[in-house]
Amino acid sequence: MARCIIVDDHGDPRAGYAEFLSAFGFEVRTAADADELRGVLRDWSPEAIVLDLQLPRTDGWQLTPEIKSDPHTRHIAIVVVSACVLPAERAAAEER
Repeated sequence: MARCIIVDDHGDPRAGYAEFLSAFGFEVRTAADADELRGVLRDWSPEAIVLDLQLPRTDGWQLTPEIKSDPHTRHIAIVVVSACVLPAERAAAEER
């Protein structure tokens, strides 16, 4: 079973993504912020992370290079989600 971590500081979207992915056979864990994500990653190796860009303290913009620079997590696919819809923000997210 494929594994995915949902990272969002808002409970409703986090639960919605988790329910959706579970329905498609994913084993899902969730995190509300960067610290929770780091804790889950210590004990569990997912194939994907659904990552909100706008998180408190350490945001998704900062987390993406952190995840991709670590040899233990660089293989994980990251799908970013955000309310930011400006073309420049999309291009910046695609570059990371």
